[in-house]
Amino acid sequence: MNLRSARKRTAIVALCGVLVLLAGCNGLSALGDDGASEGESGDGEGVATRLANVSETHAQYLRSAGNVTVTRTVRVSTEARDLTQTTRWRIDFESGRVYKAMEPLAGTPSETFRTANGTVYERLGSGTEQFVPPEQTDSLALEEAVGLSTALGPTVDRYERRGTRTVNGVDATVYVADEIDAAPRAYRENLSSADVRRYRSVVVVAPTGYVVNETAALTVDLDVGTRRIRETVRFSDPGRTTVERPEWVDEARRQARQPGPDDVVTRTYNATGDGGLVELNVTAEKGELDPAATVGPQISENPIYRNDLLNSVRVGSIARYYFLLDTVERVEVRIHYDQSQIAAENESKLRVAVRNDTDGWWDLLNTSVDERRNVVTATITDPEDLEKYQGKTMIAMRFETFVQRLRERSRR
Repeated sequence: MNLRSARKRTAIVALCGVLVLLAGCNGLSALGDDGASEGESGDGEGVATRLANVSETHAQYLRSAGNVTVTRTVRVSTEARDLTQTTRWRIDFESGRVYKAMEPLAGTPSETFRTANGTVYERLGSGTEQFVPPEQTDSLALEEAVGLSTALGPTVDRYERRGTRTVNGVDATVYVADEIDAAPRAYRENLSSADVRRYRSVVVVAPTGYVVNETAALTVDLDVGTRRIRETVRFSDPGRTTVERPEWVDEARRQARQPGPDDVVTRTYNATGDGGLVELNVTAEKGELDPAATVGPQISENPIYRNDLLNSVRVGSIARYYFLLDTVERVEVRIHYDQSQIAAENESKLRVAVRNDTDGWWDLLNTSVDERRNVVTATITDPEDLEKYQGKTMIAMRFETFVQRLRERSRR
C-alpha cells in the first residue's frame, strides 16, 4: 500500500472519532452478505499466491486496457444519519485526459479535468462558476484511483475463496477476509480489536486478473454507540471508457486568463482637461486596484498653477495624480499635448515637474517624450519617490524656458 492510500485509510478511520460528536446510536445491524455464490474455499496458500499476483498486476492491466472508470464510495453510518462520499474517475491513460467528480462527506462538491497537455482545471460546487486556478502536472497521479485500497500484499493469506459473482457482465471470483488482522495497518493501529464487532474485506477478481470490485467494511462499538464504515471501489469499462472535456472548462480557461487579487497588474486611469488628455498607469496588486480605490488623475483648477508664466511654458492639462497603494511598484504619468502648443525645436526638452513643498522649487521627474504621438511621460519606480509624489500636481513644461523667464523677471 502506498503512502497516499495509507493516509486516506487513516483519514477514514479517523471518522470514527469525528462521529463520536454525532448523536449516539445503538445496535446497528451487522454487514450484509457479500453477494457471492457458495463454493469451496480452496487452500490458503493457493489463494495467497493468486491474490499476491493480483496486487502486482491490477494497475498494469488497467493501464494496458487504455482507459477505465473508477467509482469509490465511502459510507459512514450511525443510527441517526448516514454520511456518504463518492468519487468518480474517468481515465484515459493513452491521451492523459482524466475527469474526476467528488461529492464529499461534508462541504463543497468538486469536478476536476486534466487535459492531454497536463493542465488541471477544477470547478467548486455543482453548476457554479467558481474555479480553482489551473496548474500544470506531468504526472497522472492516479495511484489513489487505480490502486487497491485493501490489504492485499502482507495479509493475502487471510483471504478465502467464496465462489463467483457476475459483476458488470464479468464472471469473477470472490475472495473474503473476515478477520481484523486482515485489515490495512491504518485500521489496526487506530482501533482496538476489542472494539471491532466485525470487519470484512471482499475482493472480486476478473479472469483477466484485475479487481472488478473491492469492499472494506467495519463495524465498531464506541462509548457513544456503534459506528459502521463501508468503502467500495468499482473498476468498470476498461477499454470502453471515454473522457470528454466538460463544458465548464471553457469558462475556467477564460477566468484563468484573468489575474488574481494578489497578481501584479497595470491599469490605466484618465481624465481630460482644457489642455487635453492625461493618463495614469499604475502597477500594483490587482486586489488594491478595485473600483473603490483612490487612484487616478484629477484635473486641477488651482490658480497657483495657472499664472501667466506657467501658462506660457506648459503643455497639456494640469492634474493631480493619486496612487496611494501599499503594493504600488510603478507609476507612469502620461500628458498628451497639441503640437500647436510648442515649437518643434523645443519638443524634446519638455519635462514633467512637481512643485517641492519644502523649498518651493520644482522637482524634475524621469521624463521621456514621444514626439510622434505628442505625449510626455514621467516614470516613477523608487519607493521613496512613489510615496513623495503621490497626490501631487504635475505639469509638463519647457523647463529651461521657464527658468530663463524667471531670471529675466528677477532682473527687472
